[in-house]
Amino acid sequence: MFSIILKFNLFYLQMKISFFKKIISLIILLIFHNNTFSQEIEAEIDLNNCTNDKVHVILNIHNFKFEDSIVYHFPKTVPGLYSTIDFGKFIKDFKAFGNSGKLIATRKNANNEYIIINGQNLSKIEYNLEDSWDEEISNNSIFEPAGTRFEENEFFMLNLYAIVGYFDFNTSMKYEISIKKPLNLDFITANKSSKINNNTSIFNFNNFNELSTEPIIYSHLDTISFNTNNCTYIINTYSENKQINSALFLDTIKSVIEAINFHFKNFNIQKYYINLVFENWIEIRGGGMEHKNSTVIVLSNRIRYENLFFSIKEKIAHEYLHLIAPLNLQSSITNNFDFSGTINTELLWLYEGVPEYLSMKILLEKKLISESKFLKEIGCKIYDNEKMNDKNYSLVLLSKNILNDSLSGFFLNFYYRGALTAFAYDIWLQKQTNQEYNLTTLIKDLFNENKSQPFEESGIYSSIEKFSKTHNSEFIDLYVKGNKILPLKQFFKEVDLELIDSLKTTYYVLRYYITNKNSIQEINNNIYFIPDSSKNIFENDTAKILEINHEIINKNKTVQNLMYANNNKFLNVKYEINNKILQSDFRTLVFAGVNKYYSILNTNESANNKFIEFIKN
Repeated sequence: MFSIILKFNLFYLQMKISFFKKIISLIILLIFHNNTFSQEIEAEIDLNNCTNDKVHVILNIHNFKFEDSIVYHFPKTVPGLYSTIDFGKFIKDFKAFGNSGKLIATRKNANNEYIIINGQNLSKIEYNLEDSWDEEISNNSIFEPAGTRFEENEFFMLNLYAIVGYFDFNTSMKYEISIKKPLNLDFITANKSSKINNNTSIFNFNNFNELSTEPIIYSHLDTISFNTNNCTYIINTYSENKQINSALFLDTIKSVIEAINFHFKNFNIQKYYINLVFENWIEIRGGGMEHKNSTVIVLSNRIRYENLFFSIKEKIAHEYLHLIAPLNLQSSITNNFDFSGTINTELLWLYEGVPEYLSMKILLEKKLISESKFLKEIGCKIYDNEKMNDKNYSLVLLSKNILNDSLSGFFLNFYYRGALTAFAYDIWLQKQTNQEYNLTTLIKDLFNENKSQPFEESGIYSSIEKFSKTHNSEFIDLYVKGNKILPLKQFFKEVDLELIDSLKTTYYVLRYYITNKNSIQEINNNIYFIPDSSKNIFENDTAKILEINHEIINKNKTVQNLMYANNNKFLNVKYEINNKILQSDFRTLVFAGVNKYYSILNTNESANNKFIEFIKN
C-alpha cells in the first residue's frame, strides 16, 4: 500500500513539474513573441530644420537583438518604376550609436548599403538626406514623382521609402514616422495619421512595403473635390509660380475619372487623392506615379496652355488605370516586391503597355480627345519605338531582365512597343471574336477574377485563353512571349488605318528640348526644330537657339552638319531665354533622309468607318 501511495505521489509530482514547465515555456514564448512583435523603428523627420535642400533623419531602434555586424539598406528600386534608382546615393553623414550613446563604426557597402560593425547594442541611426529633385539630370536620375523635394517653408514631397530603409533580415518590421512641419504648411496624404500638436504628426506602418505605398505632401494646400462612383476624389495642386490652381482642372479630371469608372467600377476605395505639382523647369522632366489610393503628377508650368489639358487627361487616365494593373491585378512577384532589384515581373507589357493604350482608347471613346489626336499619339509611339533597338527581345524576356544594366534603357519602350502591341492585340481580339470581345473586357475579366489575391504570373496566360476563347499561340506567343516583329500595317488595315511615310522625302528633323512660341521653327527649307513628346513649349517666355556645336545657327556649315547627321549624338547647344544665355549638352536625335518619320492617317472618312466602330466596341 505504501509503495502504491509513493508511486502515486511521485507521478503527481512529475505531472506538476511538467505542468509548470509548460507554463514557463508558454511565458517565455509570449515574452519572445511580444518582443518580436514590438520590434520597431521610430523615425523622426524635422522639416523645420531644412537647410540647403537637406533634412536630418533620426531612427530610434527598439527591441532588436543584433548579432555582430548588420546591414541597413535603402531601396535600389521601388514599385511602379522597374528601373534602378539607388536612393542610397542621397544619404550623407550616416552615423550609428549604441545604448550608451557612443558611436558605432559603420562602412558604406555599394550604393544602398551601410554596414554597422559590432551592432549588438545598436539603438539609434542618424543621417542627412538630400532631395532627389536637385540631382543633375542623367540616365540614372530619380523619376521626380518617385523622389523627394525639400523646399524650405514652401513645399515638401516625401516618398517615405526614399527617407528610411530596412535591415536585411527583416523587412516586416514596424515603423512609426514622426514628422515636424513648419506651422505655415499643411499636409495631404492617403496615409492615416495621428496629430500630436499643431506641427507634429505620427504615421504608423506594419512593414516596409506598407510604408512605401503613399507619398506625403506638405505645402499651402489648394484642394477641390468631387464625388462619383461612391468615392471622393480630392485634387491638390502646387504651382511654383502660383499661376495654376486645382479648380482649373476639376471638370477635366472628373470627366476622365468617370470615363474609366464607366468600364471599371469595383475599385473598392472611399477616397482617392490626385496631387498635381507644377515646377519652373526648363528641361523636359516629370510624369506620373501611381499609388494605392493616390497619384502624383509632376509637370513643368511652362507647358503650352493647349497642351496642358491633354497632358493632364493622358496622365490621369494612365495612372488611374494602374488601380487595375498592377495594384489590384497583382502577381505574387509585385505583391512581395523586391526592393533590392534582384527579381522582377515578366508582366510589364500588361502593367504599363496595356494601361498606356487603354487610357488613350477610353479618352477617344468618350470623346475627351479627338480621333486625329489619338492617331497622332500612336504615330509618336511608332516613331519612338523605331529609335529603340530592343526588337530582338520578347516583351516578357525584356520585362524579367529590365533591371539589368544592359537592358535598363529599354524600359520606356513598354510605353511605345508595349502600347502598340496592346493596340494590335485589341484589333486581333475583336476580329477573332467577331467584335464580341475586346481588350477592355479582357482586362475587366482578369481584374474581377484576381483582385482578391495575388496570382502566379505563369497562370495569367491560361486565364487569357479562358476569357477570350482564343489561342495564345496565335498572338501572345508570337508578339508578347516571342520576339517576332509586330506587323503593324497588317493589323491597322483591319480597322481602315494606313501607315505611311511622311509626305516630304527630305524631311530632316531635330528633336530638341527648347523651342520658341511656334510649335515648329523652320530654319531653312528642310531643317525643323520641334518640341519633344511632352510638348514643353514656352508660352510666356522668349526663347531662341543661338549656336549648335559652337557654330552660329544661321551659318550654312551648321545647317549642313545637321543635314548629314543620321545617328544619335550629343550636340552642344547655346540658347537664350528671356535675354539670359544658357549653354548645355543635350542628347538629341537628328533624322536624315535614310530614316523615316511615320504618321498614321485615317483613309476612310465614310459613315461606316471601321476604326470608329472598333473604338465603340
